Amino acid sequence: YDGLVMHEDAFDLDDTNGIHQARIAGKRMRYTLEMLAPALGDAIAPVRTALHTLQEELGAFVDTVVTLRILNESGLDEVDRDAPPWRALLDSLEHERERRRYRARAAYGAFITPENRRALIEAMLAL
Repeated sequence: YDGLVMHEDAFDLDDTNGIHQARIAGKRMRYTLEMLAPALGDAIAPVRTALHTLQEELGAFVDTVVTLRILNESGLDEVDRDAPPWRALLDSLEHERERRRYRARAAYGAFITPENRRALIEAMLAL
């Protein structure tokens, strides 16, 4: 849990490494919870679902950030960035990045609820 939460600032910085690390931490937690599901019961299912959604959204956000970075580092300076086809592509990707950032933040917010934290603590104590 803490390994995931410690990277929450990465959303604002387009820190693909920080987001990747948060995604890995979430994946480890989700796999652990899935492995322990028979012992933990159904109470932990909403946490697993929230983790899965968060991982999907983080992945989509990182994909968009990386695509923009690749395009911006690919020599676009040598062409007319403001030519309608390029401008349309870049504008579309920048819009998609912000949409994905919003969705990733929303998924993060849905995961870090007091209810999920309490469910995790109760699950650990029950083991």
